Amino acid sequence: MFRGNDEAFAAPVAVGGMGIPQDPTQVMGGFGDGPGLGGGTPQMQSGFGDSGQAGFMLTERVRAYIIDFYMKMCENNTSDVRYLYFREWTSLTNNYYKDTEWPNENEISSLVDENEVFIHCYKELYYRHIFVHGSPLLHHRVESWENYKALFDMFLDGANTSSLQLPLEWLGDMIDEFLYQFEDFCSYRHKLTRLSEEELETLENQPDVWNVHMVLGYLTSFVDRSGIVKMLNDPNKQVGNRLSVLESLGYYSLIGLCRVHCLTGDYRLALQQLNPIDVDDKRALFTRIASTHLSLYYYLGFAYMMMKRYADAVNVFSTVLLAHRGSRGRATCFSDGQINSKYDKIRALCAMSVALSPGLALDEQVRQLLMEKYDEVMPRLMQRREENFEELFRYGCPKFITPSTPNYSNLEDRHREAYNLQLKWFLTEVRSQATLPEIRSYLKLYTSIPIMKLSQFCDLSDEVFIEKLMSIKHKSYQLVNPRNGSPALDGIRSCATDVHFYMSEDMLHVDETGRVQRFSEYFMTHSLKFQTAIDDLRSTDPRRRHHQKKKHNDRKQ
Repeated sequence: MFRGNDEAFAAPVAVGGMGIPQDPTQVMGGFGDGPGLGGGTPQMQSGFGDSGQAGFMLTERVRAYIIDFYMKMCENNTSDVRYLYFREWTSLTNNYYKDTEWPNENEISSLVDENEVFIHCYKELYYRHIFVHGSPLLHHRVESWENYKALFDMFLDGANTSSLQLPLEWLGDMIDEFLYQFEDFCSYRHKLTRLSEEELETLENQPDVWNVHMVLGYLTSFVDRSGIVKMLNDPNKQVGNRLSVLESLGYYSLIGLCRVHCLTGDYRLALQQLNPIDVDDKRALFTRIASTHLSLYYYLGFAYMMMKRYADAVNVFSTVLLAHRGSRGRATCFSDGQINSKYDKIRALCAMSVALSPGLALDEQVRQLLMEKYDEVMPRLMQRREENFEELFRYGCPKFITPSTPNYSNLEDRHREAYNLQLKWFLTEVRSQATLPEIRSYLKLYTSIPIMKLSQFCDLSDEVFIEKLMSIKHKSYQLVNPRNGSPALDGIRSCATDVHFYMSEDMLHVDETGRVQRFSEYFMTHSLKFQTAIDDLRSTDPRRRHHQKKKHNDRKQ
């Protein structure tokens, strides 16, 4: 889950083609003169405890920030909106709101002329802050859902957003946060024994709150109305130069649909959602934002792993691990902790995928990244230690959901049912490979050997041993995506191991594919280590930080 990101910024996006007034006062009434939100719902309880209300925290700096944020959105100054969204919001949060809520809509509406679009965008950040730094209560979850509905309806309608421009990153984070809150709510409402009678009554009386059909409906509507699929399928059109808000939301909704279907365990359908996107394109729109790149490849790789396409999973995980290895350890904005967490989860999934497909060719740099974290665990995974697979799966898997409404009259916690089902299915595959490492180690020692003799080494009967050999032969072949721009679900049945064998009467013949030692990988690995050290030194140079701060102040003036 990512809530913001400070990677290299992409081009701004716009809604509609109308001109932007030079005088901001011409649009002070709203982005399309929609009705205001003067009243709003008062906050009954805080997500930060009894001291979490933020009314007394509307300082002059915060007041100036909100006015500036609103004015920059009126001016469609996307570069400044991007800075205010990433940097200033994080700075003010750390200074004033780390343990409390931001001012609610009633406290800021007069500062922004009760502008409907801005207030809904502000409330998206307001509730996101509660989910990141606090403990959201039921009324927060309901109000956030209502705000997303109102905001998305405005984007789909377009009447009040005809001239609005927003940074691409914010729109991607918006879809990401929308789905995070959906999956969190699914878990929350199935913890029936932990809910009060009042909460149970509220949930039972409001079945449409975070309803899975409505969530999928919004994502599908963004995809359909934006025409993004047709645009992506047009070889003459370069996606990303200047997308509208609706087109951007449609693009991110494709990734969001993949995510939702992964959470429900429908991995084939998850991959089908990505058909319009060339996941191998290194210049694609999703590569411009670290959080989107990591999220897409995380769910793509996980779907491959659960479909037993381990070679594809390793390829996907390796690509994103190498692409973002320099992003680890940063803490410059409030999303970096989430990016680091997702990176480590991908590394855990990659370790399991490598272990489940022994003999698979692995990039030396990726191998070193895995050994950094799992030096002691990797040998146990290779030996099919079930407890180690369960531990890594629990750490790296998505937050599986049961999207249906629970039976509120039967007070049983069912929030872990979806996870337990996926874990059971995964461990069944691990158990089916229990004898594979031992048999494979013997196969690497011989070019030919009587089957009876090898079965005695493994302490198995001839019949059982032949069954194991057939199982190994079957598992050595996987569907492998050619990675030439073809859809993610496509694949060619290929052998994904370095040991080949066949049986002739009572003999087993082995043909091991030799590997060519590549000295270039050794030098590349150490060159990258030196480059990382140089980058770290540059990032800690006080003169460099002073120059960047001076440059920003000059731009603000």
